[in-house]
Amino acid sequence: MTTWVLILCVFTALCFTTWPFLMKQSGLHYLTAAFMLNAVSAAVFLPAFLSRGIHGGFPVKAALLLGLSAGLLNGLGHYFFQQVIASKTEASRFIVVLLVIQVVVAMTIPFVIRAYAPDALTAETISLRKIGGAILAIGAIVLLAAK
Repeated sequence: MTTWVLILCVFTALCFTTWPFLMKQSGLHYLTAAFMLNAVSAAVFLPAFLSRGIHGGFPVKAALLLGLSAGLLNGLGHYFFQQVIASKTEASRFIVVLLVIQVVVAMTIPFVIRAYAPDALTAETISLRKIGGAILAIGAIVLLAAK
């Protein structure tokens, strides 16, 4: 991992762990919060997208479907996440649990893709070390979710 990638990871973590606290403090209804989050996020990207255009020409149908599917999943994720933020759960607890669950899911998705779509373009494999990490992450979820 290069220094630049590490710096980007730090800034990403700061952004992704700070905005839920800010949104929880806003007291907005979860639907309003989900809409605002996605609308403002789109507004941040819109100038860069319009100035640079679509890279590599217009995407093929399969790429468009995957992109739309990813957008749909992201929108649903934000909708559900805003419901969690609006709940009485401590923000620090659910953010950490969510991040650990994301790590476990991110580790298993390539395995599932390989099992059901062996021709898919994924070079990731599941090693014993990754399996051990997933087991530790699941243990962390249990410890962090407990009161």
